[in-house]
Amino acid sequence: MNSGQIESLEREIEATRHALDRILSALQLRLSPRQRAKVAWRVAREGSTESLTAAGRWIRQRPMTAAAIALGIGAGICAGMIWYRRRS
Repeated sequence: MNSGQIESLEREIEATRHALDRILSALQLRLSPRQRAKVAWRVAREGSTESLTAAGRWIRQRPMTAAAIALGIGAGICAGMIWYRRRS
């Protein structure tokens, strides 16, 4: 190998090192607990927004069924409270 080839190889190695450093830095950022928490929060927030939108659409399409479900839930909560107070 001549000196030109060695220098070229050394430049390639240095470029590869820089590329690996950038990749590792990006991975460290992406896998950091703070970043993972941010992503989890965003996904949960988007999912809950979509769920609420779908629930609202379902309620608008079936108002009587939704009212019956709400009354049932309310009655269940009241019954649970009465049972709990009697138990105490």
